[in-house]
Amino acid sequence: MTASIQKNMHAAGIVETKLAGLTEAYGSRLSEEQFDDYTEAEDELSFYITRLYRDVGMLAERLSLPILARDIQRDFKRLSKGALLNMSFSHQAGELYSTSLQRLRGYFSSLTTITKAGSVSGLQVFQTILENTAIIIRDSGIQPSKESEVRNEIVRVLRYSFRDTQKEVSAAKLLKVYKPDIGIPSLMAAAEYKFVSSESALKSSLDGIYADMKGYGGHYDWRTFYAVIYMTEPFAHQKEWEAEFNYTKADINWTPILINGPSKK
Repeated sequence: MTASIQKNMHAAGIVETKLAGLTEAYGSRLSEEQFDDYTEAEDELSFYITRLYRDVGMLAERLSLPILARDIQRDFKRLSKGALLNMSFSHQAGELYSTSLQRLRGYFSSLTTITKAGSVSGLQVFQTILENTAIIIRDSGIQPSKESEVRNEIVRVLRYSFRDTQKEVSAAKLLKVYKPDIGIPSLMAAAEYKFVSSESALKSSLDGIYADMKGYGGHYDWRTFYAVIYMTEPFAHQKEWEAEFNYTKADINWTPILINGPSKK
């Protein structure tokens, strides 16, 4: 997650520089074309700052820093749209900068010190087990023909490390109850498995994952999600799905994992 936040911080910094350049060069004397560029840059910076407040707050929660997470949330709620885009002049650097983005950099800098110390090892263990699904299934000796057979075996292994591992946990929304295939409440993390035996099924599974993203979005109990695609043949490559998630700007708290594992022929 820290890598994704760093990427968005960098992108926001580029927009911040563009916005500062337009402000310093033209002030209120913007032409129509320059005004369009300025408005576009403002919208883009607003998008990144909003997303970063959410993601940096989530990182604080993952690191068991609830007070800091609440402070970040309160900080964001206090900001109107105008305040979100406030720019100040740094006499030391001799340039304009985004005050909101600067605060986020401060929060994130503190948190990265903790993450480098290995404080997110629980999530790393969870992800490693999911990434080793094919090996676990092979070693179990089963030849799965459906999703539940794969999931049940992974749940069995997960319980060696996480006693609170659950199957089909509830994530209730207003009109519907969503049930992640696997959930670990202590990590606030869940995994969705898709069993895929054809290229067309692989494409359909992507639609299902996007629907899951919307269904689980905004649910406090679950903050980290893994979409595990269990393929009976190598229909796609991991890098392709990572690129797809980046291209569609999928929720940053979702990680795709493609598995090519044994199955019943």
